[in-house]
Amino acid sequence: MTAHCIRGLLLSLLLVPWCSLADQVATLPQDRAGQLQPVALPNLEGQPQDIRTVLVEARTRVDTLLQSAAPDTELADAYGELGSLYHSHQLGQAAERCFENAVRLAPDSFRWAYYLAWVTLQSGRNELALQQFTAARKLDPDYPVLTLRMADAWLDLNQQDKAQAAYQAVADTEGLQAAARYGLGQIALLRRDYAQAVEYLTQVLALDPAATRVHYPLAQALRAQGQNDAASEHLAQRGNGLPAARDPLVEELQDLQSGARLHFNRAMKAVRKHEYASAVQAFELGLRHDPENPDARVSYARALY
Repeated sequence: MTAHCIRGLLLSLLLVPWCSLADQVATLPQDRAGQLQPVALPNLEGQPQDIRTVLVEARTRVDTLLQSAAPDTELADAYGELGSLYHSHQLGQAAERCFENAVRLAPDSFRWAYYLAWVTLQSGRNELALQQFTAARKLDPDYPVLTLRMADAWLDLNQQDKAQAAYQAVADTEGLQAAARYGLGQIALLRRDYAQAVEYLTQVLALDPAATRVHYPLAQALRAQGQNDAASEHLAQRGNGLPAARDPLVEELQDLQSGARLHFNRAMKAVRKHEYASAVQAFELGLRHDPENPDARVSYARALY
């Protein structure tokens, strides 16, 4: 082999993430192979360096627990946290595998069951998502937005009666009114009940003016009623904004997209372990993203002390 080839080989090895060289998350220990699914190491190119660090640390925690006699619930939480981070940074396939493993390890955890169903719904596999939401509902039948998610899946599958009943069940639930009425408006439009569609979709815009996607089906319903001028006005305002639906668990996933939240979470974990030097470093990184966060500054001061 020439010196040039050797240098190229060494360089390629240096560019391989260190955890991929001995990564039990991707290969699985023998005693876990029949229970869990391997999670391939996703490509982190394009991720900011501080986000890469957090992702690698979260994966390393799973790797460490896999090689120990950690309880299933602890390993489930580690997989779930890793899946949450992957999902928040558009690493969808790896996120789904992590949530699947979290559910297998902690079948009584509503959080991981719901996240698994949510990412399945986001990928367009509605029938599977419905099965998973049904399983999640047995764990927590009182999580309102779950009914809305199932209605969305039924509507995509054109099961209009089921979708309509589900939307109506949450149409007056705080934080879900606009999204539920949007679904009911779409069903009315499909059934050519244009007056009902106009009523529902107008209500959506009154509740959530930022839901600009509603303008298009509303324009269709108005045009079908012969209200062409009003239809044209709404067509001119159409956009991609969907009605907001309050979903605390999904909001937590969205918060993880912020570099600040990632570092603050990492800092608080270090504090709980009394690893104050690591906590200080993580707080400093987080405050670069969110310098006006008063709670983080107080915690940072305490860690310094």
